[in-house]
Amino acid sequence: VPGDDETGRGRKGQKALACIKRVPAIKGVIFNASVQYPKHIDELPTWVATREIETALRSGSVPVSTVHPTFLLQNLLLPYATYSIVTQGALTYPVEARHAFAWVSAEDIARLIDHLLRHQAMGVVALAGGKRALDGNELAQSFSDGLGRPIRYQSLNLDDFEHSIDQAIGPGVGKRISAIFRFIERHPD
Repeated sequence: VPGDDETGRGRKGQKALACIKRVPAIKGVIFNASVQYPKHIDELPTWVATREIETALRSGSVPVSTVHPTFLLQNLLLPYATYSIVTQGALTYPVEARHAFAWVSAEDIARLIDHLLRHQAMGVVALAGGKRALDGNELAQSFSDGLGRPIRYQSLNLDDFEHSIDQAIGPGVGKRISAIFRFIERHPD
């Protein structure tokens, strides 16, 4: 299947498209791409597969709106981040402190999707992110303010990050996830 990668996303996308075509009552689809496609996307097969699913959806007869969020705040609730906050007073994330992201919560994405559904807004492409981008030190300061104690930002070594993901989820998963952060290192824009 075109766009298939090691996660099977291409096959799942094709199955979803087939189901949509079989149900004439479907009036529209909201597709959460889970990413804003960067330049040089070809280096990230999973995101290429996601873009192919979106393209396939748009080529169908059912109207489609797409939501493209930035980095999810929930990523900061993963064990590698929360453990270091509690034990070391450090917010750890696998990017250099100089990189700024407009973080968005899953709840905000859900509210946006609900808004699109309630207003039957089809044919829309919604870029979803926070009001402003925060670099690592600004993000750590936000945690300090919220927790009422000093929190510093610490960039995670990508090899260590990859290894810890493999241990937690399974061999090879760390490489796929760390590919995103290695991409950011190569393309800070």
